Amino acid sequence: MYGKADKIPNKGPSTNDFTNGYKQKLDSLKNYDDTSIKKEISNIKTEQVTQNNNISNLQKENEELKEENKHLKEDLNGLPSGTVSGENIDITDSAEMRFSEFNVRGNSRQESNLYNGELERGSINDEGEVDATNRVRTTKYTEIKESTKITINADGIEQYALVFYNTNYELITISSFVDLGIETEMVANARYIKAILKKSDNSDINVTDIANFVIGNTPSPDYPSEVESCGDNVNLLNISSNNETVIRILDDEATISYDNEVVKVTRKVINHSNAQTGIFYAFNTKEGKEYTVTPIFSSAGVVNVRVFKDNTNTTVLSGNITSGESYTFIAEQGQYWLRFWISNNFVGESILYAKVVEGREATPYSPYGQGCINEVICNKNISNIEKFDVSGGIGLTYPKIIQGLRENTEYTLSFYKSRIIGTTISNTSLHGCRQIHFYHNEKKLSEYTYNSPVSNFSSGNRKFEIKINTPSKCNKIICYFDNSNGDNNVNTMVYDIQLEEGIATDYKEHKSQTYTIPTQQPFRALGNTRDTFVKKNNKWYERHYSSRYVFTGNEEWRKHESIKNNAYYLNPLSNPIKDMMKKPTNNKEALPLYSNRFIHKSTEDIAFSNIEGISISVLGDIYIGTTLSGISSLDELKTYLQQNKTYLDFLLQTPTDIECTEEQNKILDKIENEAKTYKNITHVYSIDKVSSNAEITYKKDLETLFSNALTKEV
Repeated sequence: MYGKADKIPNKGPSTNDFTNGYKQKLDSLKNYDDTSIKKEISNIKTEQVTQNNNISNLQKENEELKEENKHLKEDLNGLPSGTVSGENIDITDSAEMRFSEFNVRGNSRQESNLYNGELERGSINDEGEVDATNRVRTTKYTEIKESTKITINADGIEQYALVFYNTNYELITISSFVDLGIETEMVANARYIKAILKKSDNSDINVTDIANFVIGNTPSPDYPSEVESCGDNVNLLNISSNNETVIRILDDEATISYDNEVVKVTRKVINHSNAQTGIFYAFNTKEGKEYTVTPIFSSAGVVNVRVFKDNTNTTVLSGNITSGESYTFIAEQGQYWLRFWISNNFVGESILYAKVVEGREATPYSPYGQGCINEVICNKNISNIEKFDVSGGIGLTYPKIIQGLRENTEYTLSFYKSRIIGTTISNTSLHGCRQIHFYHNEKKLSEYTYNSPVSNFSSGNRKFEIKINTPSKCNKIICYFDNSNGDNNVNTMVYDIQLEEGIATDYKEHKSQTYTIPTQQPFRALGNTRDTFVKKNNKWYERHYSSRYVFTGNEEWRKHESIKNNAYYLNPLSNPIKDMMKKPTNNKEALPLYSNRFIHKSTEDIAFSNIEGISISVLGDIYIGTTLSGISSLDELKTYLQQNKTYLDFLLQTPTDIECTEEQNKILDKIENEAKTYKNITHVYSIDKVSSNAEITYKKDLETLFSNALTKEV
């Protein structure tokens, strides 16, 4: 009866296979029009076939690309490579391709010269007055201590004399001329000296002839010399919501928000009654130290930035500092204030941030508590000076800075000057570049006056070429352009400015890449061991091979009772850095060390040869010799270390890796993936006070190699 029974309750058997109700449902299904569904299914099947074909084609193309990439890599590997390293690198055979490797490494520097100024032309008579001749060169005032013995050394001169002054800069006496390297005793009550430099035959001295000029020897207990390293240009200004010293002078309709080290000020009302609307941020200083402030802000809304001695808005120290410009001052107290002043006529959002560093060097921005390393890669034209108008400019009117030069190198500065056709000219003489000043960072080394021949043209263009020979230590020049001798109203342009090594070649527009890399710790160098960045598991790290220890004077210092010399050592059992330090293989080896008050020597020299300095022994003792300083007892040494900050930079047994920040990772990845060389000539240099040491591998240009080979053969 299965299939015949009526499924409706209380109904008898039925002869139908199903009830009438179910039969109607089946009949309706038989009459259903499924054409559209069938078409849709067909389209899906067709699309699926197409997609399968596409996938197959993509897989095939991918395999072909892999194979092509393999061949390209093989071809690239077949190109000759070059590997170079240094602070200022010049490549003359580079292809226009990405670097194979670009490693940024640390560097350290310590001034070994008491003198930190510039040389003047002329002699000094019996009254201490300068006679302006080329026969001798003199220094400016150099501060000394009474007990100091002075030795002068330099290349290009043979003799020197010293002029002694008291605390009021009044002349005391002038010493006799002696040969270089001979010590001159200080005189009583002398606080300042000037050195007179001359040749033994009394011939003229050109300042560019003098190299490696040194007064005295530092570091020493009397004359400390700070150790400067890459990335120690630390930002001292904390612009964040966590800065407890911030004072906000804002109206009720202005709001502040923070994005890391950037503050955003939003105003809703124009011409508020509070004319001093702004924000104060405090930063700590050390008395007597120089500090440089560099603010950065959006052009809209910010009127100026000023430095104040307090937060009362009355004791202003600086004038207005515009965005990107810098202001340097000497601190007189422990805390100063930076004020951003927001225009009362502004409605909208202003972006504000700034950098405050110790010293005179204005550096690119880095977050609070971090320094930075700045690498520049450029083509043959080192000059990044764009076309500019010198109309009406007479004398040293238009100073233009060019960085990235190498010491003791010949360059050619070339440029065009134009006069507008039809301009009335009262004087046809035309200067090109009137003077060039040579610098090592912010320290002026010398200057060169260029006496260009007159140009007798009333309109059109003229090309100028100036040969430049950089003195020792030079890494920057300032070129002073002007218009003419008296043509105040002449419309004159300077353009196509090019600075290149060697002779002048065809003008090429300056092209460059600049990378600012934040640093969490200074990147030091001791000997040939340099801090660097390393990549592990797709993450970047700062790798530090050295560290710094600051002595307190409370360490367990001892004196060798069996040794009559003033030699002291720190017992390794109580040495707080004993397990961290790298040790020499023997006591005759002078491990590379840095100290701000002692020259690094071997332990044997300090302990047995009566030599002043600092060392690490085989056993891990730290030795200090004080023969020349007057420190003659254990108590005097401890007192000196307590009262005078003294530190030691030393090599670590095991390097320390610090994981990089997100910002550091972005910059380092960008360098790895984008940094490239230019065809033929590529310059790599740093714009920092202490230049980093780059180690790079690049691909050579085949055309250049063939051309050079043919030239050599001919």
